[in-house]
Amino acid sequence: MTTENQASVEQGASAATPTETWLLSQWRELFGTDDIDVTSDFFKLGGNSLTALQLLSRADDTFGPEVLLPDTLFDCGQLSQLAKAIDAEMAARKSDSSEQGKA
Repeated sequence: MTTENQASVEQGASAATPTETWLLSQWRELFGTDDIDVTSDFFKLGGNSLTALQLLSRADDTFGPEVLLPDTLFDCGQLSQLAKAIDAEMAARKSDSSEQGKA
């Protein structure tokens, strides 16, 4: 992580995007604590296969099917990284659908 990225995602940092806000809310509910910020790691908080499935199901309901995949959760355990991955997938889907509309 670059120094610039570290400055924007410091310990205790609050959510900066709607996706981070959504994830923060979900994680606080799943883990039963408010002591979570955008630098928190899903697995260091105690995330396991059950909490992962719950989060994946909620993400499907909110963002659409398979926007958040299990591999993404395992690769991007930090909340801010996971939010970026979700936003990137949403942008890719939006781009794909607009390209299909032009064809």
